[in-house]
Amino acid sequence: MRGWLAWLRQYQAGSGFAGLAAGARGLLTELGELEYTLTLSGAEVVAGPFSGQEDLGAATLSLFARFGSDGAVAAHEFDLRAGAEMGQLQGAVLDLVVQLFPDVFERVGKFLDDHPTVWPSAVGVVERDLQFALSWLAFTAAEQTCLPEMRPEPALHVTETYDLMLARRSPPVTNDADLAEGEQMLVVTGPNQGGKTTFARTVGQLYHLAALGLPVPGCSAVLHPPDAILTHFDRGDRAGDLESRLEDEVNRMAGLLTEVGPRSVVILNEMFSSTTWVDARAMSTDVLRTVLDAGAIGVCVTFIDELSRLDPRVVSLVAGIDEHDVTARTFKVSRGRADGAAHAVALAAKYGLTRDQLRSRS
Repeated sequence: MRGWLAWLRQYQAGSGFAGLAAGARGLLTELGELEYTLTLSGAEVVAGPFSGQEDLGAATLSLFARFGSDGAVAAHEFDLRAGAEMGQLQGAVLDLVVQLFPDVFERVGKFLDDHPTVWPSAVGVVERDLQFALSWLAFTAAEQTCLPEMRPEPALHVTETYDLMLARRSPPVTNDADLAEGEQMLVVTGPNQGGKTTFARTVGQLYHLAALGLPVPGCSAVLHPPDAILTHFDRGDRAGDLESRLEDEVNRMAGLLTEVGPRSVVILNEMFSSTTWVDARAMSTDVLRTVLDAGAIGVCVTFIDELSRLDPRVVSLVAGIDEHDVTARTFKVSRGRADGAAHAVALAAKYGLTRDQLRSRS
């Protein structure tokens, strides 16, 4: 940043920029000295030259000054946002003023044509990046964030991370996301509404923000700059679709798999939920093996427990439930064996719907 500031100062002190600034100041002075009158009669506005007419604005302020107070007066200011109507009015008045002072505005037009940009294009890019970075720091000022360590090889080691958008509404539930050596894919199973999709979205956020050079949500993070962040989420049915939900999903997945590479991050959320369990298992297995063989890392949220045991490169994560109440979610995601059947049995037992419980009522 110091080097960038030194370059800006050198550019600003150069003869080219100095001449440009002098020309702009001269034109601004000319524009500031223009005086004209506006006559309003109903919906008609007429512009004319100024020839010593009384300043009615000053007279109005002088009239109302007598209602002032020597003491503190409560402010009654409000922000008047210029809408479309105000813009049209200003444009129409400006057209009238241009007709009164054509020479001045001709010089302004020529100046703008000769100097379409004041700064080199790189300055505009850096300015926008800095504005975004400063806005991000302000947005996350009240949250726990950290600067990630970026490694050249694929890596995912994050502690106490969370979804930033949810954190803006309520205190976040934090989770760890970690891939040890030889591990590539976190497969998340567990009950509905348990935080699985939020966890997957959070991992995607981590890489996106890190690639932008920004602090990420969490206490510590070790990541890598991905060549692509590839995501697949169910879009549901939409009016006007000419293909089935499954066909659309298969086509999108095929496109994703053509882009996956050894530095990619892949986020998959409940693939092929619109088809049968057997077909979903077969297709999901093929997708995961393709991603693993490509060397990519990522997260897969699924209702198919078998995917969590597909390959030694897969890590099984389970969305937690309260051990005292199987209907309550902890929103904690941790390593564990996927067992959706056990959760279903526990849920049935809570409501007295197991086979033995039902038989005992007969």
